[in-house]
Amino acid sequence: MDISGDLSALFETYSTLLAEGDLDHLARLYVYPAMVIAPHARLVVADQDQTRRFFAGSLKGYAEKGIVASQPAVTWSDQPGRGVAAAYVTFTNLDAEGREVNQEHYCYQLVQIDGWWKIATITPLLA
Repeated sequence: MDISGDLSALFETYSTLLAEGDLDHLARLYVYPAMVIAPHARLVVADQDQTRRFFAGSLKGYAEKGIVASQPAVTWSDQPGRGVAAAYVTFTNLDAEGREVNQEHYCYQLVQIDGWWKIATITPLLA
C-alpha cells in the first residue's frame, strides 16, 4: 500500500500549523507517550503540553533565523506493517521572501489511530 500521499499531507499540515503557531493542533499530531531519539539524548514526551512547550521554544529560534515557512518533502516512506509507518522528511525552511534559510532532516515512525497517522518517534538526521 502506497502511503506517501497520506504522509505528505500530514507533514504539509504539520508545517502549516507550525508556521501559524497553532501549537494546540500541532500537538494533536502526536501519539503519547512519544519519543525523541538523538545521539545526545533520548526523551519521552509524555503529553501535549510538553510538545507545545517544546515548539514554543522552537518558534523563537526560527524567528531569530528569519524562518517564516517550511516546505516538507517526504523523501522515503515505508509501511512495514498494518498501522505502522516510517518516513524520512526534509523540511526546507524559508524566509519572508521565500528564500531557503536551511534544511532540517528527520526520520519519523508513525502509528495509525482511528484512521489518522500520528507521530510516535522522531530522530533528527544529519544533513
